[in-house]
Amino acid sequence: MTDSVRTSTSSILVVGAGIGGMQSALLLAEAGYPVVLVDSAPGIGGSLHLLDRTFPTDSCGICYMVPGRPAYCPTIECDLHPNITIVPYTDVVGLEGEPGAFTVRLHHKPRYVIPERCILCGKCARVCPAERPSQYEGDLAKEKAIYRPPLRAIPPAYVIDMSVCIRCGKCVEVCPTEAIDLDMQPTESQVQVGAVILSPGFEPFDARLKGEFGWGYYPNVLTSIQFERMVSFAGSTGAHIIRPSDGKRPRRIAF
Repeated sequence: MTDSVRTSTSSILVVGAGIGGMQSALLLAEAGYPVVLVDSAPGIGGSLHLLDRTFPTDSCGICYMVPGRPAYCPTIECDLHPNITIVPYTDVVGLEGEPGAFTVRLHHKPRYVIPERCILCGKCARVCPAERPSQYEGDLAKEKAIYRPPLRAIPPAYVIDMSVCIRCGKCVEVCPTEAIDLDMQPTESQVQVGAVILSPGFEPFDARLKGEFGWGYYPNVLTSIQFERMVSFAGSTGAHIIRPSDGKRPRRIAF
C-alpha cells in the first residue's frame, strides 16, 4: 500500500492526522494539491476521536471542523478525497533537500493485520487471551492484544500490539479472511514532496504531576479524558457514570 504512493515536488506531506492535520490536508486537496497524510497511530483521527459529543450541538465534534458544507466526517472525507493518500502507522525518519524539493524517508510499522482483508468481525479479539490497559478508555478498561482503534478511525481494521501478544496463533485460526500475518515486517519508503506541514498533536496532561488531587492513588479520581470516555456511548461503560472502585453510581461529583 505504502510503496505505491506516487508523489512529486508538487505534492505536500502532512505529518500528523489529528483534526489539524486532516483539515490542512483537506484544504490543500481542495486547492488541487496532491497530499500525503502520515500518522504514527494505526488510524487517522487523533485525540478528538476520544470525545463522543461536544458542546453546544451535542454532536460528533470532529464533524463540524471540516472545511466543506454540509458538515461531514473529515476522516471519511480524507479517505475518499482523490488528492489525499493516507499512510497510517508510519514514522518520518529522514528529511533531505530544500523547500520545493524534499525527499522524505518513511518507516512503516507492521500492524500484523492486512486492512484490505479485515472485515471487523471481532472474532480475533474474542479468542485472544492476552490483555492490556485500553489506551482509548484512559486505563478504565482492558483490551486484547489484537484491538480495534477508535470507531471512526481510518483504516477501519484491527491491529496487534506485539509487546503484549503471546503469539498463540488463535486469532489466525479464526480469521475468516486470512487477514492476520504474525510475520509481517517493518518496511521503509521514500516520497518526493515540495513542502512539509507538521501537525504533531498533543499528549494529555500527566495528572500525576498534580499529586494533591490523588490521581493514580484514589481510584475514583479521574482525568477529564477518562470522564469523557465514561460518558461516551462508545465507551466501556456505555455512557453510564460509575465509580471505578466499586462499579456503583456516584451520588456526588466534584470537578
